Amino acid sequence: MLIPSSITSWLGDVVHIGQLVVAHLVAGGVGYSARYAQEILRARKRRRNIESLFGLTGRHVYVVHSAIFDEQRQAFNFPSCDSGASRIVAHLLEETGRVETRDFEILPVEEFEARAGRIDTGPEAVVIAICGPKRNRVVADVLAAAPRMRYQVRVDSVGRSTLRDEEVGSDIAGSANVSTDHTGLIGPGTDFGLVVSMPNPFNAAHRITVIAGLRGSGTLGAAQILTDPATLAAICKRHKGGVVEELVKVVWSDQPEHLTRVSLVR
Repeated sequence: MLIPSSITSWLGDVVHIGQLVVAHLVAGGVGYSARYAQEILRARKRRRNIESLFGLTGRHVYVVHSAIFDEQRQAFNFPSCDSGASRIVAHLLEETGRVETRDFEILPVEEFEARAGRIDTGPEAVVIAICGPKRNRVVADVLAAAPRMRYQVRVDSVGRSTLRDEEVGSDIAGSANVSTDHTGLIGPGTDFGLVVSMPNPFNAAHRITVIAGLRGSGTLGAAQILTDPATLAAICKRHKGGVVEELVKVVWSDQPEHLTRVSLVR
């Protein structure tokens, strides 16, 4: 029986279309698998970088932030920028599969010391300290005992935080348009922060990381810059002798917690 040429032509088109569909599905599947594999590799690399920076081991992790005691209320107040930085660090820890409370805790200095002891007793824990030495004595004790570093954060005679680049012999300051009497902040402004990770000077078996700024915006920016995968990878590659020391510039808009740009200063 002869099949009309019109029908055979139509059947040929159907077969060709089917072949194209199958080829597209196979190619799409391969492409999806390749993209999925790349995502897995990127996630693993990021996890390794986070673990490397903070020195994460099987030990419990304490994220220790500052607190200001309100005499009138008889309660602690948590500065908004420091709280924001602590939450960023918590998200980074969660990216490694760690669970808050089970694997890490976020505590003010007083609760940390009640739980693990003063930092100068060398607690068997990984510590990530948030805020500068003015409000966080864990940071003050660690930086005072640390080997000499390029960037030095101190508190001057009138209680102001200062940052000095010892390598070039110059002071680093943020905007002069920021009020220091707590009556108001005038934006936009700039600030600077530090990310320092090193063996704990009181217990070299564990690392301690300091995320601190001249002001709260610098602290928040120093934490925020760690959320960028490429920047985090670069920071981990640049460590010298097991010590990470990075200066971060922060630009904020109307309020210090409203950051518009963060960048590494090299």
